[in-house]
Amino acid sequence: MTDNRFVAAPKTLEAPGDYFGRSRQPLTMLLVLLPVIAIVEFGLGGASSSDAQQVLANVQLREVVRLFAISPVVVVHALGVIVLLVLITWHALDQRPWKIRPADIPLMLLEGCIASVPLLVAAAALLSTSHLPLTAPEVETFTLPQAILVACTAALSEEFIFRMCGIALGHLILVDLLRLKDGIGLTVSVIATAAAFTLYHDPAGLGPLPVTFYAVAGLYLGGLFVARGFAPAVLAHAIYNVIALS
Repeated sequence: MTDNRFVAAPKTLEAPGDYFGRSRQPLTMLLVLLPVIAIVEFGLGGASSSDAQQVLANVQLREVVRLFAISPVVVVHALGVIVLLVLITWHALDQRPWKIRPADIPLMLLEGCIASVPLLVAAAALLSTSHLPLTAPEVETFTLPQAILVACTAALSEEFIFRMCGIALGHLILVDLLRLKDGIGLTVSVIATAAAFTLYHDPAGLGPLPVTFYAVAGLYLGGLFVARGFAPAVLAHAIYNVIALS
């Protein structure tokens, strides 16, 4: 007979005791990002394909849509679903408790507001005429609902592509495969994704100051992602864009 005293029970990770640890849990990040995901999902719920195309044109995804011949509405809705599934799967694989501390949600929203300030300061320092949104190079006039929709779509898509996927891929290649030190791998990944973020915004059509702004913003958001996680980077990006587009 097997002695059950020596059968190990499945190990479940305990929730961190401090705010900075708890706020990096996938479930907490998911809940604080639900308003952003809901805006992206339901903001275009009754929109036409042409309206969706206009939103995507302001977050630099129109070429992807054309390349794969996908409906713009499908692309916008798939974005929120993918982020939702990634965070839920991540939490499930970590085997953490399915509970959070409710007070962490408003604290994270406040943190996102504070984290957007350096972007506003960089824009004020580098751009003399207006705040440049971290979306398309051409600044257009938006109503507040349009600005919020474009800002949330841009923040969610770009932070998912460049920070969550880009930095994770860089870390996998540099640290896990090439066996570089963790700090070196993360630093190189942040710099590489910041360069890709700048190129993504078509620097050929911009002056040196806007290009510098995109580079600085990419480095800052990459550093914020590494230090504080996905949700603060998305919130800072979205809040900055709402202010810039309004």
